[in-house]
This record gives sequence, C-alpha cells and structure tokens, in this order.
Amino acid sequence: MKVAYYNQNPPRPGYGELIVSEMGAVPGEVSFMLKRASDQMVLALAGWQEAETYLKPKSASLRDDGLHLQIGPEVVDNLDMQESYRFYLAWPGGPLLSAGLKVSALLYSPLSASPSIAQATPPTAFGVQPVPQPAPALEAPAPHIAIPKPEEEQPKPQPNLQLGMPDLAGREAKPATGRKAAIICVAILVVILGCLGGAYYLGYFGAGAKPQAAPLEMAYQHLAKDNASAADSLALAQKIWPREDDNARDAAFLLFEDAANKGDKNAMLVMGRYYDPTDNAPHGSIIKDAEQAYAWYEKALNAGLGEAKAKMEALQKWMGENG
Repeated sequence: MKVAYYNQNPPRPGYGELIVSEMGAVPGEVSFMLKRASDQMVLALAGWQEAETYLKPKSASLRDDGLHLQIGPEVVDNLDMQESYRFYLAWPGGPLLSAGLKVSALLYSPLSASPSIAQATPPTAFGVQPVPQPAPALEAPAPHIAIPKPEEEQPKPQPNLQLGMPDLAGREAKPATGRKAAIICVAILVVILGCLGGAYYLGYFGAGAKPQAAPLEMAYQHLAKDNASAADSLALAQKIWPREDDNARDAAFLLFEDAANKGDKNAMLVMGRYYDPTDNAPHGSIIKDAEQAYAWYEKALNAGLGEAKAKMEALQKWMGENG
C-alpha cells in the first residue's frame, strides 16, 4: 500500500485528499490515523496528542487509481511540509494497513492576520496588462530610522570649539580637553553604527532585508476581505506571480480565480492558461486539465476577449491529437 497527499482540484485553501493506491474493495466505513515521525504524536480533532486517535474522512471513494479520502482544515492545517508521517488505514473487520507519508504544496486555510503587502510593482503575469489603481488615501508616514551621513550631516570638529555652559561669574566656557573630545567622537561613532545596524536589519541594505510576506498569506489576507474587487485581486496576483517559486504561482492562481469569478475577462484567460497543457508558463502545483482550460477560454471569449479564440483552436487541435 502507498499513500500520497494532493491539494483539492481545483485548489481550495484548507482542503485536500489522501490517495491510497493498491487498494481493492473496501467492505466498510474507513478511518485513518496520522502519527508524526519527529515525536510520535498522533493527530486528533483538538490537535497533536499522545493518545492514538482515528479520524473520519469527509468522504471516501474507490477509483481506478486507488481509495480517495477527502480531508478538511482540521487535518490540512496541522500538516507540515518539513515533517514525515506514518499513515494508518482501518475499517471494520479489515486488517490495519500502514505506509509512510510526505506532504508538499499545502494550501492552508485563510489566516486572520499576516504581514503587510510589499508595494513594489513586478512584471505582469501571463502577459496580462496591469490594472490601474486609484491613488491611495494619504496616511501618516510610517516611522523609520534615518541613516546619518557622517561626511554631510555630522558636524566636523572645529578648532577652538567651546564646550560647556558659562560659569556663574559670566566667564566664557573653556576649550574642551583632549579627553572630552575623544569621548564625544566615540559617542558619535556609536550612534552612527547603531543607526546603520538598525537600517541593515530593517532592510535598507539587501543582505539584511527582511523577507516579504509569504505569497499564500498575502492571498488569504486579501481574499478574506468582504469588499475585494476583481481589479484588486487581479492587481495583487500580478504582484505575487513573478516570485520564482510554486507557492507564489499557487497564491496568484487563487487571486486570478477570484477575479475571473467576479467577471474579469483577462483573469479568465489566465485561468485557462494555468490549466492548458499546451501552455508552458509556470503554473505552480496546479494540475493541467484540458477540459477546464477550454471552459475558461470559452468564458473569456464570451466576455469579449478575442484572443481567447486562438487559444481554444490550438487546445482543440491538441485534444484531438492526444485523445
């Protein structure tokens, strides 16, 4: 027996399926247990615990490629791509089966909060033209650390510099001694190095820059908004998509899908290209599906995007040649 994890197709955050291969007929209702390899903890509805607990899938169906177990956020949100698991399958009167499990390309449920979204404008995805955005409302400037420039902003020592306050008799302050001048120079140097270190940590220099927010977290935060428009979703997708990793492609897919479902014809075309087996653009973990690609192209054409017709014809030719 072998078991593998897949995101729900089409992807839906927090939902996936476990496919158990080399399975014959299953005589009863199945249940499963997941044991974490690192600490031997077992997954339950309340999280990881020591007691052995079997969970019920949302649904189970036996197909040509094996037994499909549909699972939801109570399982998916507790999985980790860096972890290994032991999978156990049981049903009434049947033998207990087990196999190793390693998961990848997880799509967690939407998060309640995530880091701020970077404002840089990268190249557009799949050739979709950028959506013009309204000018943002003026807000108070965010606090930042100013980086002093020693040669321009720091005062240079001047000859006969007078330090200190006049004495009670009204006499002029005496010139600073060599020791005082040295202490002041050291203090200025400490301030400069502290500011530069803070700026380095906060990302003013490339080597110390904090990473941008995770693409999927950015997408989840946006999709959780009640007033997110198609144009907003499309614009954010275009910002996320150029990041060179599958998570960015998957996050952009969710945003393109949202924009397409809200009537954006350009997003409909992109959805078709994600699924199109003849399109070589990066598509993350999205599985190619000619029928879904054709359906999206058709929607884009009906919405008034003429270039979708050529895509439909090329895909129809491919489908004829490849059965």
